[in-house]
Amino acid sequence: MSALKQAVVASLSDYPSAKRVLIAYSGGLDSHVLLHVCSTIDALKSKLHAVYIHHGLLAEADAWAEHCQQTAMNLGVSCQIIHVNAQAKSGESPEEAARNARYAALKTLLGPGDLILLAQHQEDQMETVLLQLFRGAGLRGLSGMPSHSAFGLGIMLRPFFIYFKTGFNRLCQHTVIMLDRRP
Repeated sequence: MSALKQAVVASLSDYPSAKRVLIAYSGGLDSHVLLHVCSTIDALKSKLHAVYIHHGLLAEADAWAEHCQQTAMNLGVSCQIIHVNAQAKSGESPEEAARNARYAALKTLLGPGDLILLAQHQEDQMETVLLQLFRGAGLRGLSGMPSHSAFGLGIMLRPFFIYFKTGFNRLCQHTVIMLDRRP
């Protein structure tokens, strides 16, 4: 079993009775690897669903959504596309607006016993802590993102949190995946 698959299995081990397992699927390398690895775990096959959040911020957003849906279908995974309004409000950065819209949409999908997996790793964690530091966040903000937390009515898991980006990329080279480049 690959190290990435072991990380996912270990992350899910505390939730054996999960009803559904959703993958927050952007189509980038990290979330694609997560989707691919999860699609190879027999126990998840009937529970697994990909979710692509369509922010509508880029000219190629529609093509990218189609690409993600086709990629998920090729892996035997259903994929839901959700359109959100990610326009920044006054005092909100574009990244913050997109994240807030994405998380709000994802929360509505989770029922009791559902899990959502995000492909974030330690580089994402460091970026979050630095942003919080620059914003003047207190101790809670500086603690970063947890590897698992309540999210909507379900639970959010970050199974690749144990990896730094360089180690993650090295492991990806040893994992056979079907990866198409962005449109």
